[in-house]
Amino acid sequence: MKKSICVAAMVAAMLLPFSCKANKPAAPEASGAAKVETIKSDFSFLKKLGIDPADSLLMGTRLETADDKIVMLGLNEKQRKALLGDVFEGEDADYGNFCIIGVRALPGDYTLVVYHIEFGDGSDGLVAIYDRNGKLIDCCQTGPWDFKMPDLMNDDYTAGVMREEHNVLDMVSNNSFKITNSVSKYDVVAVPLDGEDEGVSGFKKVKDQMSITKEYDFTVDKNGHLNMETPKVLDKKGATAHDLLLDEIDGMFKAPKYDVSILDKVNAIAAKPEVKASMGSEEDEVGYRLEAIINRVFAMNPQGLLKWLASHRDLTKNHVVAIFESLFSEGAVDKYLLYQQIQKMPAGADKDYLEKLTGQWGPAGAVG
Repeated sequence: MKKSICVAAMVAAMLLPFSCKANKPAAPEASGAAKVETIKSDFSFLKKLGIDPADSLLMGTRLETADDKIVMLGLNEKQRKALLGDVFEGEDADYGNFCIIGVRALPGDYTLVVYHIEFGDGSDGLVAIYDRNGKLIDCCQTGPWDFKMPDLMNDDYTAGVMREEHNVLDMVSNNSFKITNSVSKYDVVAVPLDGEDEGVSGFKKVKDQMSITKEYDFTVDKNGHLNMETPKVLDKKGATAHDLLLDEIDGMFKAPKYDVSILDKVNAIAAKPEVKASMGSEEDEVGYRLEAIINRVFAMNPQGLLKWLASHRDLTKNHVVAIFESLFSEGAVDKYLLYQQIQKMPAGADKDYLEKLTGQWGPAGAVG
């Protein structure tokens, strides 16, 4: 099992790189887009941070995220901490490149802010909901807006498999939006440099392998919290059972910050005999992604994860706890941070149980 877990870049490792750019004129809304009323706002909490959305960042009903249309405003460290706090901590935040790519006013004095975040060889998108004072109420990751990278190549890099992923955000109503996610893989061959016998300038598609298109629907409730519906499969071609399983897991990264229902889904997948048998191996793609989801939940909603563990004490049926213990033993979950979070719990049976449970975990000097 890989030892390093990058929460934000798990789904979209190695995006084709591009940096936060100067604002460009806003792209026109796509034809056939939903007719959603524009709510006026002065976006005062953003302006207090020195951020003026201006016309180029104000969202219509569709957020254009293609590389040649995207508009980005880079954030400095002070702005990033004020807006995102500890959503991304440690290495992710220290080396990340954070950009706002869209802003829209919502009913109830809430504001929707969309981000593009780069982490060197990976990237992610984020949708965040703020109250009128700029407090972060809820958020969800979207996956990369535009992704294209070789997934598997032969030794001389002359042929292989390319993976693409695209996410598009559309407003459906004044308080709801959808993210349409498209993933595809196809065989490619290298295209040589002009006039050269050696060297590669790009790749040419020769055969489609598979594609999956899904719709993720979100509603912002009256308290500013995000609710995600069960994803809808719009189209699938050539996808194997393994492709569909990985896509299901990847979709869990889109769950809102406080949604612990994905832990039930992780638990069900981890209980499958073929998944249990492969957990821990270097080639275990499913286990690696399940680890990343548990790590993400603990990073964004530690109390939610701990309460879930405390309410699922039958360890013959709780497979999430084994994944979380593995993260702890590998050092991906800091033992003192875990200790602090347990201490924040109210005194009682749940807290006592978790102190006893985690006190048995290695390495030496673990919580307890």
